[in-house]
Amino acid sequence: DVRVGLKEGSKSRAKAEARYAALDKIVEKGSFEIPPTLLEREKESVFAKFRQKLGLNAFNGTMQDFANALGKEGDNFLKKLTDEAMKSIKTTLALTEIAQAENLAVTPEEFSAELDRMAASGNTTRAEVDKAVRERDLVGTIRSEMLFEKALEFIYTHAKVKQLSPVSVKDFLKS
Repeated sequence: DVRVGLKEGSKSRAKAEARYAALDKIVEKGSFEIPPTLLEREKESVFAKFRQKLGLNAFNGTMQDFANALGKEGDNFLKKLTDEAMKSIKTTLALTEIAQAENLAVTPEEFSAELDRMAASGNTTRAEVDKAVRERDLVGTIRSEMLFEKALEFIYTHAKVKQLSPVSVKDFLKS
């Protein structure tokens, strides 16, 4: 069972890495015009996620205030924030363009199945999930995530993926 679990886990991880490597190549080679206001909004979003991840939700200052508090590392922090925001926007634009070009769509049946999956994984009822999705106005977000997943899978299935040589479990766990 452990061997089977490790094999399945490594296959899943390898596929995920290949999918995102292919997407990164597309984003890297693409040319995008990004309005400064969109970049600023995304930087704010990335900063909010960063604060939440570190448990700094009580911090009421701006990105610049936080950068100033970091001293010499502040400029590096702001650059990383900008880079992350830029990558996020480019990724969203690339996946959107691929979904449109390939006529990918989320069917009502797929959306319903996703809500069922959410209910099962959250150990709750479908009615509770439906209510939460409506109350939080998440239909568009969930559909977008599902569509992006379809676009990412499309990229993977049409990419030329190079198989690397096997690695030991010890090396696998290091990365």
